[in-house]
Amino acid sequence: MSDSNKLDIIIKLLLNLIKDKEIEPYPSKELLEVEGFESLYNTILEIRNAVNFISRGEVGFEIKETGYLPDVAKNLQVSMKNLACYIKAVSLGDFSKKIDSKGEIADSFNQMTKQLELIFNEISDLESEATEAKKHFEQIFSTSPETTVITRLNDGLIVNVNQVFCETFGYEMKDVIGKCPEEIGIYKDSSDRQKLINEIKTKGYCKNLKVILTKKGGEPIVALISAKIIKLKGISHLILVVRDITFRNKLVDALNQSEKKYRLLFENAMEMIMVFQKGKIKICNPIAEKVTGYYRSELISRQASYFIHPDDKERIINDHTKLLKGEAVEDGSNIFRIVKKDNTIRWIEMKSIRIEWENEDATLNLLSDITERKLAEEEIEFLSYHDQLTGLYNRRFYEKEIERLNMDKKYYPLSIIMADVNGLKLTNDAFGHIAGDRLLVSISKILKRKCRKNDIVARIGGDEFVILLPNTDAEDARSIINRIDEAITNEDTENIVLSVSMGLAVKKDVFDDIHDVFKKAEDNMYKYKLSKSENMKKKTIDRAIEKLYKNKIEAQHSKNVSIICGAIAYELKLNPDQIKNIKIAGLMHDIGKITIDEDIINKPGELSKDEWDIVKRHPEIGYHILNTVDKFSQISRFVLEHHEQWDGSGYPKGLKGNEISLQSRIIAIADSFDDMTIERPYKKASTVEEAINEIKQNAGIKFDPFIVKVFIDKVVKKIQRTYDN
Repeated sequence: MSDSNKLDIIIKLLLNLIKDKEIEPYPSKELLEVEGFESLYNTILEIRNAVNFISRGEVGFEIKETGYLPDVAKNLQVSMKNLACYIKAVSLGDFSKKIDSKGEIADSFNQMTKQLELIFNEISDLESEATEAKKHFEQIFSTSPETTVITRLNDGLIVNVNQVFCETFGYEMKDVIGKCPEEIGIYKDSSDRQKLINEIKTKGYCKNLKVILTKKGGEPIVALISAKIIKLKGISHLILVVRDITFRNKLVDALNQSEKKYRLLFENAMEMIMVFQKGKIKICNPIAEKVTGYYRSELISRQASYFIHPDDKERIINDHTKLLKGEAVEDGSNIFRIVKKDNTIRWIEMKSIRIEWENEDATLNLLSDITERKLAEEEIEFLSYHDQLTGLYNRRFYEKEIERLNMDKKYYPLSIIMADVNGLKLTNDAFGHIAGDRLLVSISKILKRKCRKNDIVARIGGDEFVILLPNTDAEDARSIINRIDEAITNEDTENIVLSVSMGLAVKKDVFDDIHDVFKKAEDNMYKYKLSKSENMKKKTIDRAIEKLYKNKIEAQHSKNVSIICGAIAYELKLNPDQIKNIKIAGLMHDIGKITIDEDIINKPGELSKDEWDIVKRHPEIGYHILNTVDKFSQISRFVLEHHEQWDGSGYPKGLKGNEISLQSRIIAIADSFDDMTIERPYKKASTVEEAINEIKQNAGIKFDPFIVKVFIDKVVKKIQRTYDN
């Protein structure tokens, strides 16, 4: 074959490699003998195959050839592997990954990671808050002194009962949970449950519905049922409180039939029994002494209202008068407070009927101490509408109130202030979640204190608050914002920095959509936050450094590391900006230690596994603190990796060799050298010579061997004078 023909065939084959999908698997032996052809053919073939694999999302094709183009394809494979690894980490909740290269993909990934982290943290906060409220509710439910049941609204399926229910009705929980009342036969008359449902649909609740219920063995009991609708996992349920009044019914009948016959029953009753006549107490049983703190001799012939709380007296006297006149009183039942002899207050529920006593009109009154039940109800009510951490109203209450205020023009102008706490996540990372909670509580107290009595202050998210100001125009609302800002500025708190961004909008008439008003307040808040948040984060980092530097040894160590890092960077011919950044990184490399207890930092002897795990977290904590501030985001990676080791045995990621940033490798040597040569409470300082030998021995193991050589040959002599002095 002539050279000209060979050249034509070679060009055709190479064009096929580039253009055609199908190609001949092997060139002829004659072409392979042409110098350089086989290498060129194989290189293009490998790149073709590698790119084909990459286009299908696979990066495992092995490129054996070397050279510029094969290396580019290899780098592309590595980049895609890294991106897949980073995406996997984000999917598992690790948001510390950051692509350091520049370009649209890197910028998009890093922005996505930052947004996902914010969403993840907000969801975690809300889940934590909901879990705590659920635990609190369950504790109140299980320890309630009253028989309590939770059922589904639509079919009555029993989802939970407390222990008092089991003791009253003789069932075990497994016998009733998951069943309907009809299966158990708990209602003697099955239509009573429908009466209960009808009353709830009419009033929104049911109070003291009298029914006959049946115990496990068939014994009937007379009961009063009160019920209210609650939401569990978005489904309507009923929480029912059942009071056994069988004894009370028997007692009333007994007293009407024969006083003497049932005197023993009267004397041993567990409820207070009193007869009121002409406004005075005519008779009472022994339990009245225990409940009121007065002897019976002190109670009899006194005014019936004597021990009733002043705020409740008028209402109870009016109801008593109506009852004597034969007028209707709601259910014949009243709930009020009494003031005991020792001035403590108890809640009482009273059931009254008109009777004839010694030939004159009177009332027979059965009084039950319901203080524990009342407190439990109030606590459940409080939890339903209040934020557990701050005590402010919660999102549920806010949403109900905004509907109420929005529909009634008598509250216009209605101002809305949207407030967002600056730097909550940074405070949590820098000083711990207890400090973050303190920050939220401090802000909440100021918001509540600086608003007016009728203003509504609610926490609607992890770091978000909203203030509703009825009958308040923009000028008055801005005055309130100024008062809040001034109070926050003057508040003195240890370590944490108080800062809030606020935005205002006003609903002036019925045509303004309340959701648009809220959105406008939120937008105004975010505009303000952009200018304020960065400054606040810088102040928080300054506080963190101040706290770290209160330990004089740590302060001196950080300064020494900064000086050594600068000297090494200079000898490595880094540019001035790089030298400046690594000196700052050296100064802040241990900022994550502010969350570690001083007793652990200064502990003589070996740390326990738990203590060592706490210490090993400080590079990650330092990274999260610094990464929140644009000014320090670049050096945050150097701080994160400064305990990684050349052989991959370091932490937190176990990076190896050149996977570790150059700046982190420099900090590692500077940190170790100064740590060895500085005296601490738990160890004596090594000499400079001893420290150099230790670093030499670990070159290629813990430390980059090239930087070790530069440090020993060019830097040590320059800084030795500092340590000699």
